[in-house]
Amino acid sequence: LTTGPDAPKLDNPLAETVRAMAERYGVPVDHETLYGQRTFEAVPRGMALPVDTEKIPIRVVAHAAQVPMPDWLYPIPRRPRVALTLGASVRAFLSVDWGYVAVLLEALSGLDVEVVATLNDAQLASVPKVPDNVRVVEWVPLDYLAPTCSAMIHHGGIGTMASAASACIPQLVVDFPEHEFEERDFIVKGSDQVGKLRYVLGPLTGEYVTRLGAGEVLDMGKPSVETIREQITRVLTDPSVQEGAARVREDLLMTPSPSEVVGRLERVHFASAG
Repeated sequence: LTTGPDAPKLDNPLAETVRAMAERYGVPVDHETLYGQRTFEAVPRGMALPVDTEKIPIRVVAHAAQVPMPDWLYPIPRRPRVALTLGASVRAFLSVDWGYVAVLLEALSGLDVEVVATLNDAQLASVPKVPDNVRVVEWVPLDYLAPTCSAMIHHGGIGTMASAASACIPQLVVDFPEHEFEERDFIVKGSDQVGKLRYVLGPLTGEYVTRLGAGEVLDMGKPSVETIREQITRVLTDPSVQEGAARVREDLLMTPSPSEVVGRLERVHFASAG
């Protein structure tokens, strides 16, 4: 939560956000209330953020609802398939200027690839014509799609990154320019504070992917068809990028699975119960 220009200046916005609910139930607004006793770290080791609570690493497992697999998904295509997904949560909760989608699709249209783009009408509004090598579907389970792809272009969401990592494919993370977001006020229940909602995962995921050599970041602040086309070509053809994708997958798989974490949670529960 970040305060807007007209909101009161707060020393600790998080504390003030939860204070009304905490006071209703007689809970002190202390460190444990704000940050908990333990942190479930649902990211690969290389993306871990510094926290001062006990960490419980847990692997993000790519999954989706059980739905019929589309007929077109298999067999795997003869030319490289590239997935383009910009986040169902982003389009659901943020007001975004999707004008750069036209630049992305134009860049992809000049390559000998097959593209599967999970885009809706709002995201396609600025696109004069969908290129012939692009298949548009509003939604498809990424754990179905990713294994058939040679690369994935995405917004940096943890679940999306995990889908690409599980399939061991290179990633191109879209760097949303900050001004592309129309700040949407929202009211926190139990509080009269107004904040601004912003998407923050893209830069973190992009830094992680590039640091491990598994892909590149697409700068949408200065979108260039030629530059994007070169970047996509590079991640599809450079063997070192595929090696980086394998490192990301290994990093993901070395994080304990949810089933492995159950025993630890049981020990924590029984220890706290005395």
